[in-house]
Amino acid sequence: EKYQDGLTLCDLGCLHAEREDALPPTHKLNKLHEQIALGECGLAWCVMRTHDKDTDQGVIPASVLEQWFGEERLPDGWWDVGGGRPIKEVGLRDAAKRAAEVGLFKEQF
Repeated sequence: EKYQDGLTLCDLGCLHAEREDALPPTHKLNKLHEQIALGECGLAWCVMRTHDKDTDQGVIPASVLEQWFGEERLPDGWWDVGGGRPIKEVGLRDAAKRAAEVGLFKEQF
């Protein structure tokens, strides 16, 4: 499977573009809902990705995605030290920055 190792921020942008393109014309997202969808992608990446020293890298592991979106719960070990939770606070500006990046990746798709 293409995303078996998880999703990068770029992958999230491409998947978002695929999903949006699949919507019937009568169900396209308006600007407000588009921003909310991009924000959801950006925020998910900020708080669920692997945390490397490079704050612009990391993937959301497939197992984490399944637990977060599929089972609607925090992933196993997320609260543990060195687990999946962010190593620094994630604020609105961080999420907005990542949402904008998802939007750019989406446009490249």
